[in-house]
Amino acid sequence: DAVICLCVREWLSKRYSHEAALGDLVMTEAALVSNETLGFLSMRYGLQQYLNHRDHSLPKRIESYFLNVQDGSCLWAADPPKPISDIVESILGAVHVDSNFAVSLAAATQILSPVLR
Repeated sequence: DAVICLCVREWLSKRYSHEAALGDLVMTEAALVSNETLGFLSMRYGLQQYLNHRDHSLPKRIESYFLNVQDGSCLWAADPPKPISDIVESILGAVHVDSNFAVSLAAATQILSPVLR
């Protein structure tokens, strides 16, 4: 969580610090690091297929979430299963631990690029 928040704050400060009020930046950060956004990105990249789990209900919940998002439901109206959001966080955390902040920032920006536009 902390790595993605730090990277999003850095991106927002470089991009919008002179244009937006602090409250707007905080709300934008919250939306970008939300389970809904991270779940959407995880599904977009197909990361759910790499989950190793013992929860027999998870595949059905992932399928239901996928269908809701695919049917045009609002991204933030759908409730993704927490494990698919956690995949994005864990990947970025691993990149950060294995490298440095600059690489973490580049990785976060790349992963979040579909929603940063």
